Amino acid sequence: MEPECNRYANTPALSFPCSLHWAQSRLYQSSSRTRRASARRETSRTAIIAAGTAALVLVAAALMGQSVLRMLGTSLGSLQIAGGLVMLLMALSGLNPRDAPGTPDGEEDPSVGVVPLGFPVLAGPGSISSVIVAMRHGSGVGNTAMVITCVLAVCATAWLVLRAAHPIRHYLGRRGISALSRFFAFLLAAIAVEIITDGLRSLFPGFD
Repeated sequence: MEPECNRYANTPALSFPCSLHWAQSRLYQSSSRTRRASARRETSRTAIIAAGTAALVLVAAALMGQSVLRMLGTSLGSLQIAGGLVMLLMALSGLNPRDAPGTPDGEEDPSVGVVPLGFPVLAGPGSISSVIVAMRHGSGVGNTAMVITCVLAVCATAWLVLRAAHPIRHYLGRRGISALSRFFAFLLAAIAVEIITDGLRSLFPGFD
């Protein structure tokens, strides 16, 4: 059972913290427009939606990912390239952050927890492809249960970290958050390039 966890954690172990910090920054920017009394409640609700969305996407990828790829005639390499490009665009936007748009009445839009926080930020191309690879390299109920357990554990951690958006912002301050966000966006761009390169190697075995 240990190899399945290692395979699952390989890429997300690098991309997930970067994506999670970016999601946390977006979550704080969105919820900071509300009154302080309700900001924490809105943040908690959006964190639940984001983590739940990521869990649903990754569990669906584990159970149906290979079948969907076969049905569409798409390879895992193509998925990695497309997902890596999406992640790269997100990272580039993080290098020049802008305030998240608010809704007209000043309330946080709960749908931000679904898109982009839940997908494709938390349940990004690295996580999705790693889940599919873990399912492909194993078989049986034990392998499936182990992969899904890893998914749920990671998403539960995401929920806890997202809930701490306001305390972390309080300790780091605006400038600290801005600098850290740009640093993680830079790392996220490097990881996106690596995912694209892995996809190219999968499609073109002679690619170096």
